Amino acid sequence: MSGLGRKVFTAGEVLAAADVNGYLMDQTVMVFADATARTAAIAEPSEGMLTYLEDTNAYESWNGAAWANIAPTSPITTEGDLITGDATGVASRIGIGSTDQVLTVVAGAPTWAAAGGGSITLLSTTTASGATTTISSINQTYENLIITMENITVSADDFLTFRPRVGSTTIAAKLLGTGVNASPSFITESSNFGTPNQILSGTQENSFFISINNYAGSSNNRKKRILTVNDFGISGARYINNLQGFLNSTTTGGIDGFQIATSGTYTGGTIKIYGVK
Repeated sequence: MSGLGRKVFTAGEVLAAADVNGYLMDQTVMVFADATARTAAIAEPSEGMLTYLEDTNAYESWNGAAWANIAPTSPITTEGDLITGDATGVASRIGIGSTDQVLTVVAGAPTWAAAGGGSITLLSTTTASGATTTISSINQTYENLIITMENITVSADDFLTFRPRVGSTTIAAKLLGTGVNASPSFITESSNFGTPNQILSGTQENSFFISINNYAGSSNNRKKRILTVNDFGISGARYINNLQGFLNSTTTGGIDGFQIATSGTYTGGTIKIYGVK
């Protein structure tokens, strides 16, 4: 029979079998080992009956046609998993993503993807050597370029020159320099720019930072701005030069390589290229 709801019994009232079944038995959470045991015990379930199955740890209610799980089993299998649902309320599992992935939406569904904007990625590492060190290929999928040159050493006192390239063509830069021995005036070089001061042979205190914005853009290269910071040591003292300006060329195409050159040879140093989004 169906549950009868709630009744307040009075002292001395006779507790009839129908009351026990309707108010108590049919309205309790009945515990069974499994669904087979439940079927054997309840031949004709009533709508709203609630049971607990020990084998599946599930609470199920009779909805008038079938036993339905009222507390769905979690689909999570691994620490870090997420639960998502569809339009009908069915839950499913999204497995934990990989390191540095972010949760995004593709075609209306949540999914893991590689992190997007705002990132900086090391693209290459090169050791400076010979009279000219050439970087012949630079990934073109980033917005800005950062180049660092650390612990640069040379065989003889000399200036360091930097030559940006489009394909195999070296393009010029026009920079305004400030700092030691670099009075505020335009420094124009047809095919390279570099340190206003010589770096001394043997020292490992020479480092350089170069930033080029929109380096991969196919527009006129005069729109590509450059900032450089040169940090170097001379005779035990330390100096810093700042140079900023633009690529002085109407050549179109992304900066896909560069050279660093000296009249002697590079005897050491590490060149790192970073892409910025």
